[in-house]
Amino acid sequence: MRIFKTKAFGRLLEDAGFTDAELITATEEVNRGEYEANLGGDVFKKRIARSGAGKSGGFRFILYF
Repeated sequence: MRIFKTKAFGRLLEDAGFTDAELITATEEVNRGEYEANLGGDVFKKRIARSGAGKSGGFRFILYF
């Protein structure tokens, strides 16, 4: 599997302290069927816990496969 991220998205990840390893883990989880919503057309919503805030206070990603 190949993962692509835009330059702008990469900057947002850096600013939030989110690592590429965490992005890879989130992508693998969606690939295994562990996601919050299937938005149709191979687009998925995934919640990621922020350190000290849990999933509800964390990040939300929209991933396209």
